[in-house]
Amino acid sequence: MKNLKNKLYIIISFILLIASDAMMDKLRFHFSKSIFQSWDPQFWNPAISWRNKYIDGDPAKGRKKLWGIQIPVIFTDGWHAIKAVKIFLIILPYAWLMEYFGWGQWWYNQLIGIVGWSIIFEYLFADVFVKEKETI
Repeated sequence: MKNLKNKLYIIISFILLIASDAMMDKLRFHFSKSIFQSWDPQFWNPAISWRNKYIDGDPAKGRKKLWGIQIPVIFTDGWHAIKAVKIFLIILPYAWLMEYFGWGQWWYNQLIGIVGWSIIFEYLFADVFVKEKETI
């Protein structure tokens, strides 16, 4: 029975991964023709929600902070929230596989994977793939 349960976990996580990818594309490229247009546009419409991470929606004023720490974009707009779900689902099978091979609990492996993903992504996005640095 455990084998069936594991297979169901894998199938369901794969379907959710596909759904999150489709949702990201629908939000980004076809928001006005989607089921999401009736949801709070300030959070779900990427044409305007990207400003939510800035103080008063103004990039010149800098990023919003809580206790001196920048608020992660997964909490400021729908596209990034769904992207976070997608990343979680991409890393999840590796976390399960690592647990299978005795490399710790799946949730610990998942946490390490997400932190590692975030650090590498931020480094590439902010430092490597830029023509000139932003001053914000």
